[in-house]
Amino acid sequence: MKKLFSLIFLFTLFVGAGCAGDSDVDSNQAATGGNYRKVSVIGTVTTKHSGVFNPSLSGLVACVATGTYEINLWFSPDGGLALKQDNKLSIAQVDCPSFGSAKSCVSTLDDSAHEFKAFDVEAKLFPNGIKSSATADELQFSTVPLSSPPVTNITIQCESSNPSTISDYGSFYNQILAPFAISTWSLTAKIGEEQLAPFSREDISTSAGQLSTVTYTVKEEWVNEL
Repeated sequence: MKKLFSLIFLFTLFVGAGCAGDSDVDSNQAATGGNYRKVSVIGTVTTKHSGVFNPSLSGLVACVATGTYEINLWFSPDGGLALKQDNKLSIAQVDCPSFGSAKSCVSTLDDSAHEFKAFDVEAKLFPNGIKSSATADELQFSTVPLSSPPVTNITIQCESSNPSTISDYGSFYNQILAPFAISTWSLTAKIGEEQLAPFSREDISTSAGQLSTVTYTVKEEWVNEL
């Protein structure tokens, strides 16, 4: 009977030790990893004119926008298509230069322009997809301009004229998205490594004689929830 009790007691110890070991593994996993990969891309888009216009538009006042954007994407540990996304942009300011015989104008954005507005991207993550001096993950994403984008009102006052408030008909929103729509972007990401200084791509030709400069930082991390 004593021998049987001893065997039961030892079995209890082994089971207890096994549970403690699993707890340690779970703790280590929580500290060093997670259930999903989250990749964030944050930056600005500045739009300007290339200077090429049809001579018949010499009296033109054409507005271009500067804005901020934030892309947040969640992936499985093996990468692939994004499981979830939360992306937004806002219009920071607008410049309305005049050309030819057009009068010089001052523009003021409606307060609602600074509110964040959502957009979607098509995104895919390739873990260890970049192999050079150091292996890194590759993020590919792109978007498309909206056919009915959010509208921004802008008040324009030109020389010797009364101010007038007009709609941009969604052009500012699509100006910010334009660099991500003309081609698929490929960015490098590393788990736990945040880029301290933003990278930039300058003078990206988009449409209607416009050039965009994009700044971006990329951060990839483990998270436990979508």
